[in-house]
Amino acid sequence: MKKIISFVMIIAGISIFAQSASELNRRGVDKANSNNLKSAIEDFDSAIEKNDISSAKVYHNMGHVAELKGDETAALKFYEEALSRDPNLIPSLERACELYSKSGLYANAIISGEKVLKLDPANKNVLPWLEKAYSERFRVKRNEITLLEKDKLYSKSLESAKEEKAEEKKNVFRISLSGMLRYAFISGDDKDFKYAKTEGLGALDFPLKAAVNVDPSDNWSFAAVCGIPYFGALMPEVLNFYERVEVYYGRDNVYLGIGFSGYHYRGDEVWGEEEKFNDFKIGFALKTSSEKSEFILQFYPALIPYDAGYSPVRTLDVSHLNIEYLFRIKDLGIKTRFTTYGFTFYDHGAELSNYAGSYDIALGVLFSFNRNFSIFGEFCERIYMIDYLNEKPYSGMNGQGFFGFNRFKWFRGAPMSGHYSNSHVISCKFEEKSGQASFYQKLSVEIVPPSKKQYDIVLDCGISLGF
Repeated sequence: MKKIISFVMIIAGISIFAQSASELNRRGVDKANSNNLKSAIEDFDSAIEKNDISSAKVYHNMGHVAELKGDETAALKFYEEALSRDPNLIPSLERACELYSKSGLYANAIISGEKVLKLDPANKNVLPWLEKAYSERFRVKRNEITLLEKDKLYSKSLESAKEEKAEEKKNVFRISLSGMLRYAFISGDDKDFKYAKTEGLGALDFPLKAAVNVDPSDNWSFAAVCGIPYFGALMPEVLNFYERVEVYYGRDNVYLGIGFSGYHYRGDEVWGEEEKFNDFKIGFALKTSSEKSEFILQFYPALIPYDAGYSPVRTLDVSHLNIEYLFRIKDLGIKTRFTTYGFTFYDHGAELSNYAGSYDIALGVLFSFNRNFSIFGEFCERIYMIDYLNEKPYSGMNGQGFFGFNRFKWFRGAPMSGHYSNSHVISCKFEEKSGQASFYQKLSVEIVPPSKKQYDIVLDCGISLGF
């Protein structure tokens, strides 16, 4: 009831103000007709001012009605319109302060509330909303500062990453060298722990690898690797030396490559007499990289093994497939790997073949403590396949390769006739960088079934230099 009475009184006041404005306007006209121009202008200004004040109160009342209807958005617009006509209208300033605060416009609420206290220092109506506006404005400012600091840190990390990438790009030429020390533990009745030799070329009797990477531009990349390979504790002697050269071309971190591989064997364990085998072939590769992931695919397929006029009579055919994927989550990386090697020795005269192969299925975790130190742990399930004196050497799915599947023995109860054994390989690698050089040490333990007796412990060490 009080709101209705005050509203009627405001309307009555507006009517009086409007009549006064009309009287001032009439007097101004009379003075202008009497050539009293200066006084006429003063009356006209006074009439305009009174009209503005009157309309300001009308807009205030319209805002009040809008609030009663529950439309605070429309009410705030009416109060703003009232204040545009009479900036010192305290009731409109009070209501605007509250509605600004409710709408989250804390800066506007502070301006309105402080103006009320300036006009009426004893006013208590705006104090609750003014205090809320101060508090919320401080919280917003604090969050803005925090976000700004985060943006600065993010920008700094991006700049640091760019600098690291620029440093990496400066290493146009990188050379790496690594070697392995193998020790075998022989279980069973005659337990023994001894150094295990790996037959290489000449006097070299341990696995080693030398690699060169050249990145002359953002689009081109060259990689070359050679050495004495190591395929696991249960792999027979199948290779003494290998080399591989790959050329990549790409854009936007996607590179396609073509490669050339050579595989060499010298020994008498395949056919019982000293022989030399060489296999050369072409393969292809694919590399992709981003801030969060890396992917590599290398494939060197087995070739068609037999030709009626083939010379020499005995040959070697090697197949190789390597798929690696690394996904990074901040300082943590998850890596999966699938690596296969297959070695088929053919005696085309007798139409026989001997086969040995390995399949690695691995899962690893990479911990990067900083840009200079990392630890990588991996668990690998290794599958060995051996199939000697196969009488169907030129047929597919004959127990040689394909995880040992044999379509000829499938219904005889031996579909996996080429399967020899499984083993578990657990490894841990520590890598440290210092300037343009990096060093790593990797310790691996291969656990084989009790019937196979030989467990391998391998220490792999390497160094890499960039120029």
